Amino acid sequence: MNQINSLTTVVREVPEKQDGTGSPETFSSPVSFVVNPGQRYQRANVRVGPGRSYRVAYEVPRGGIVMGLERVRASNGDTWIRVAGRGGFVKETILLKNERFNQK
Repeated sequence: MNQINSLTTVVREVPEKQDGTGSPETFSSPVSFVVNPGQRYQRANVRVGPGRSYRVAYEVPRGGIVMGLERVRASNGDTWIRVAGRGGFVKETILLKNERFNQK
């Protein structure tokens, strides 16, 4: 068990060393979010890394559902959610928790 905890700690420290981001906060189980970009936007960008300087991998339409795996703080303080499926990162401020799905 101690070896597993040590490995987890090492993996969680890697993003900080690579690009200046904070350690990710992994969710205990995937969290469902509804994409809700600003009023003048119909799609949200999903980026290859946690920050606007990373290229856009794909887009998700307004009202689309993404499953969040962890929260990552970028070097500028913004928080991003790493999403499951095709992967990538979405800025947390444009996501709403899908309470209907997340209720237990």
